[in-house]
Amino acid sequence: MLKQDKLKIPAINVNDSVTKSKFDNLYGCRESLIDGIKRATDIMIAGKVAVVAGYGDVGKGSARALRNFGARVL
Repeated sequence: MLKQDKLKIPAINVNDSVTKSKFDNLYGCRESLIDGIKRATDIMIAGKVAVVAGYGDVGKGSARALRNFGARVL
């Protein structure tokens, strides 16, 4: 649109930014993972053993969230 002179104001593609992706992957999954597990299973996470396969940003956030709720994370 910019090259065609149809873009009348500056625009930034936030969705594809590295900062947004890192933030969403690391912190966003912390909230949604625990919420999803609790809603789907209606069980307490504390004292359970959880396996996190992969340790990228999503895995790190997931492992930390599970640990914070008392799970033993492998």
